[in-house]
Amino acid sequence: MLRCTVTCLVALVLIAVPASSWSQENAASISVTGTVIYRERMALPPDAVIEVQLLEVTGADAKAKVVAEETSRLGARQVPVPFEIRYDPGKIEASGTYRVSARILIHGQPQFVTAQPYLVLTGGNPSHLDLILQRVSAGP
Repeated sequence: MLRCTVTCLVALVLIAVPASSWSQENAASISVTGTVIYRERMALPPDAVIEVQLLEVTGADAKAKVVAEETSRLGARQVPVPFEIRYDPGKIEASGTYRVSARILIHGQPQFVTAQPYLVLTGGNPSHLDLILQRVSAGP
């Protein structure tokens, strides 16, 4: 009796919610989230830009392919800065390898970047993480 009641309730919900809005809501709610931080003790200017990308990196010699990205101005915020990259779940293959990379740009120039791979989504990897960025060296 209880199983029948639960099944009937699920069926009513599925009938009441149009299929197009059901899939749009679910697709919109699928995301990789986390924070962007760096260890240097310095404040960033309000016009700094934070770029975070979800990349497919399947295969040993595969070039990283952008699946989704988020770009935002820092404004009055300072690190840790939260991010949310919404993505189309149809672009994710269970056998694929995905990572998140980020960078902070000041006046269009990268100042901080992810220096290590942050794997996400497949292979038991998380969908929420804290990205620690490294300062870009000035060069020789």
